[in-house]
Amino acid sequence: AEQAAAYWRKKNQRNFQFNASLDWNIVKGLTFHTEGGYGYSFSELKNWWSDITTNASYEGGLPLAEWTKTNTKSVREEANLTYDFKLKKDHHFNVMIGQEYSNDMSDYTKMHGSGYSTALTAEQVFNNFGKGTLTPIVSSYTYPDERMLSFFGRINYTYKDRYLATITAREDGSSKFEDGHQWG
Repeated sequence: AEQAAAYWRKKNQRNFQFNASLDWNIVKGLTFHTEGGYGYSFSELKNWWSDITTNASYEGGLPLAEWTKTNTKSVREEANLTYDFKLKKDHHFNVMIGQEYSNDMSDYTKMHGSGYSTALTAEQVFNNFGKGTLTPIVSSYTYPDERMLSFFGRINYTYKDRYLATITAREDGSSKFEDGHQWG
């Protein structure tokens, strides 16, 4: 029981996702569709080790703590226009063009503190993180946004409801790739 009380961990995680879509029949056969979404997630992890743990023995034998926080946001939007029509009674066409955009953003912060008084509980340490005898080490990073933009189209042709031909095209651009190689 003493060893179990020597280590304390608390994790807090939240995810939120909001989505919406809209379809609009502009005129007979012509439809506009759009959809979008926003997502947000938050993660926080707190670790505390008392003076009797192996981790504390590596840092002067006093309690230590780590506090990690991650935030992630995402945005997505897509829109397309579809035209469905017949020429005479044997030729049926369905033509669609569209585009899609997404952007993912995130940041990360980690704090490491040590040299806390053995009289402090884990909750007290996190409420007074700067109270350790050593200066807390803080590392923080904002990841580059990951963006993607796409354009696409499709033509379906049916002859006498018997023969089908389809042509599709798509072009994607991504910020993950180096300049000059972002589209393909």
